[in-house]
Amino acid sequence: MKTTKKLPVDNFTKDIARQPSEFTRAVFKGTALAYKLIIFALYKVSTQSSDGDKAGKDMRCVFSASEFFSKLGMTNGTRQGELVERATEELSRSIIVLRNDDARNPDDVSNLKMPWFESVKTLNDGSVHMKFNRAIAEFFDFRVGYTALELLEIGDLQSFYAMRYYGLAKSTMGFSGERGNGRNSWWFEFTEEELRRFFEIDRNAYQRRDAFVKTVIKKPCEEVNEKTGVNIDLQYEKISKGKYRWRFLCSLKKALPEPAKTEPKAAGTGAGLDADAERERVEALKNKHPERWLELLEAEVRKPQPGGMNMFWAEVNAAAALLEEFRDEEI
Repeated sequence: MKTTKKLPVDNFTKDIARQPSEFTRAVFKGTALAYKLIIFALYKVSTQSSDGDKAGKDMRCVFSASEFFSKLGMTNGTRQGELVERATEELSRSIIVLRNDDARNPDDVSNLKMPWFESVKTLNDGSVHMKFNRAIAEFFDFRVGYTALELLEIGDLQSFYAMRYYGLAKSTMGFSGERGNGRNSWWFEFTEEELRRFFEIDRNAYQRRDAFVKTVIKKPCEEVNEKTGVNIDLQYEKISKGKYRWRFLCSLKKALPEPAKTEPKAAGTGAGLDADAERERVEALKNKHPERWLELLEAEVRKPQPGGMNMFWAEVNAAAALLEEFRDEEI
């Protein structure tokens, strides 16, 4: 990860850094496990709810503790039920804060506070039942959830700050190659004061600025770079005495490598495809066989991978296995 003084980039516009999803920009104060549980609930809602439920803002989901740990690639220990019970208890009284810090008139800046869930229930059979607050459904697009790969990447992150930076990078990814951004590059930014508000860090915490930068900015971004398919480099600039702004420069790690050339086979099968066609076929197979894709990916994630790029090589190897398993299937 590179950390450099920020260079002026005149063709960027402010709204590139100010259009993440409401969820990733929302203030959340709580444990890392509770945050992962909310993300997983959003994922389950996007896959379980009907179009009618979504239209009526009836956002609820059901899952088991073992499924939660498995899908996020986390250790399935004997204390999983106890941990989920503690996290659901925390979420039953958790508040989301949506801030409009970008209001043009300072008097219009406000904090909208509301409970995340209407109900959070755990049963003796180990199942978890969660129903999102209907008012929250007005702010989020529940048709789009985290993918299986993103869940595994989030599950691998230990730092709460790293999870939030990962979410911000993913939610601003639509600006890659747009509005002055190069191909496979985009960014978001915060001042250090904004980061303290965003993470609800007490003013008395991290009295030394170097400790704040190391713990809240640099180390979490290093973890994102090490454990996920996203890379974040850092630039900063001094605004005034003791005040700094940070730009988080995002990119995706290498795409799937070019496949070896083979003799063409019958159309619609997995052999003899060029790189673009192979990627399209992989995506089609993921959508058609999501559970099998997740099984293959989880198996690869648990294997040691070269160069420490666990998630990158896990996805490459899982995609190859998926193509081989369904090589004769028409798409």
